Amino acid sequence: MLASISKNTATQYNVTYKLWWDFCKLKKFQPYQANLTAVLSFLTEQFNKGASYGTLNSHRSALSLLLGNEIGSQDQVKRLLKGAYKLRPTAPKYTSTWDPQVVLDYISNWFPNTDLSLQQITKKLTILLAICTRHRVQTLSLIKLRNIKIDHNGVKILISDIIKTSAPGRNQPLLILPYFDQNKNICLLATPTLRFKNLIMYFLFFLLSLFCHIVQTIRVCVKLINSANNIKYVFSN
Repeated sequence: MLASISKNTATQYNVTYKLWWDFCKLKKFQPYQANLTAVLSFLTEQFNKGASYGTLNSHRSALSLLLGNEIGSQDQVKRLLKGAYKLRPTAPKYTSTWDPQVVLDYISNWFPNTDLSLQQITKKLTILLAICTRHRVQTLSLIKLRNIKIDHNGVKILISDIIKTSAPGRNQPLLILPYFDQNKNICLLATPTLRFKNLIMYFLFFLLSLFCHIVQTIRVCVKLINSANNIKYVFSN
């Protein structure tokens, strides 16, 4: 059963289980055999302490794994969560975003690619991958050299590792990067094939050597370019 959840989900559930254990110890409930009343009382207590709808939903999922799915699917639990959402609505994390054209105009001055430093071209590759693929940072961090295919149409990169959106019967992400002849200043594929593969290799190893956590490093690269161009002040609805 534990293999059915990701490492991040397990970490999130552990927070719930610690709260649940303390709650059951205080209320004299059996943590592995608690009834619906105990679950409702626990969720209500967490809501009164400021928990959001999303947090309560995570608690429900964690308790369903521990106590059985029938607990989380009970009508009373569903109504409690619905009420929590109405009393404390969850606002979108982002209401607007930055204009990618401003970033593209900025990094188009970083040319030719052969004259750029390793750090600069790594940043350029990072932001172009993020904009062109529109995938999560986690996905970009899982690029592997053996999964890169280059032909006359461009580059295809298969993400073979399990990611957040992976599911049984669902195809793994395939990043497609066509040649961009309209502006070769922002087309890394305009460089020779071997050069592009080397860039990807540098991209991966440079990030690993710069920080211990590659995902955080990619985020840093994107933020560095955005902050350098004052992109935080430019939004596009």
